[in-house]
Amino acid sequence: AAQTEWKWVVENAGNTIYKDWAKARLAAKAPEKKDTSARLWRLSARYGYEYDDNVTLKPGDEALASSEGSDAGRQLAEFIVRRRVHSSRDTAIDLKGGFRQTFHDSGLDDFNFTSLEAGADVQHRVTWFGRKVTLRLEYDLKAGFLDGNTFSTRNIGTLSADTRFTENTRTVLFYRLTGAEFGPDGSRPAQSSRVGIYQDVGLTQYWYLNDPKNYIFLRGELNGASTTGSNFDSLGTTARLGYHAGIFKNTDLDLMTGYEFNNYLHFDSLSSLDRGERQDSIWDIYGALTHYFTPEIGLRVFYRHVNADNDNGFFEYTRNIGGAQLLYSKAF
Repeated sequence: AAQTEWKWVVENAGNTIYKDWAKARLAAKAPEKKDTSARLWRLSARYGYEYDDNVTLKPGDEALASSEGSDAGRQLAEFIVRRRVHSSRDTAIDLKGGFRQTFHDSGLDDFNFTSLEAGADVQHRVTWFGRKVTLRLEYDLKAGFLDGNTFSTRNIGTLSADTRFTENTRTVLFYRLTGAEFGPDGSRPAQSSRVGIYQDVGLTQYWYLNDPKNYIFLRGELNGASTTGSNFDSLGTTARLGYHAGIFKNTDLDLMTGYEFNNYLHFDSLSSLDRGERQDSIWDIYGALTHYFTPEIGLRVFYRHVNADNDNGFFEYTRNIGGAQLLYSKAF
């Protein structure tokens, strides 16, 4: 009976720590059996179309904004593959690669974005003070191209610790370090270059409700950047609150809202039209419904609203994005 319950959790708990524990209990019950059907590959893909009413982040102040249109439809294609290269009772190592591409309508081809990604993901479970903790180290290399031209190269390292203090909670502490290189820095690199080191430290707290598929989460971060260009040195905070639930059979609801504040410490406007200091104050709301036709194929419809307030009018804007995506994920 216990094995039946654990198998149910593995099949229905989604990407949660409950699923990992259930797998471990099943393995402990039958250590002599080797899983010859282990699925070492996972392929994820999505294709969608969305409408964005402010692709160019056009300021709300018409005196500062370009007269050119900023709204467009956008196609998005994404492919991600993971390969499990090592697996033992307490350790798992994955290699991963990805490709993302957007195509814009309405003559905004300059904003077509390509992303090539590669990385590794190492997870190791330990016991600290009688408590199971999953340590995780991730590395990602992301190369971005804007309309075919080099935009950015980012080396990202993320270290996290994941544990449960109660049966219905999960806590994740993380630190992320990013080294970023960008394309042309403009006429004043010492002021306008974004090349530098970006750091984030934060904590995400999950509260699980009546079953592992229904939960609330709250995330808080401290963010900092030290860049070659003085205009992008910054300190800030980010907060995000979210809710995930299975509302109908094979249908999930996601609701999220977030707030981000960034103070650009040495900002000096490059335009005489607005000499104000730059302090980003951005909040957003997001909602999505995802229906799974099969365990591998789903359809998502979503909407996001962004409101960016700023002391400098060039960085003050609103943005609405809505669309639909076809999802695919399969392990083999």
